[in-house]
Amino acid sequence: MASPTEAMRVVDWAAPVDLTAPADQPPGWNGGRHGGGEVPGRIGAAYSVAKGDTAVTVFTNQDESVKAQLVAEQVIATLGL
Repeated sequence: MASPTEAMRVVDWAAPVDLTAPADQPPGWNGGRHGGGEVPGRIGAAYSVAKGDTAVTVFTNQDESVKAQLVAEQVIATLGL
């Protein structure tokens, strides 16, 4: 993203603060998660975190966000973010 503020906007859109739980995050990352049915109009769960001007968001059609988190953590590790 162009700035850390924009990266957090992505996180806030994907995992709205008022509808989500804080997520366990990789060191230096900040974000949240939601399970299926918690965000109106969305099917499935999401995990979204940001660090600096980078945001990583994973959606799943499953109701639990654990697998979305595992995918996001693997992306962060693989890309060296």
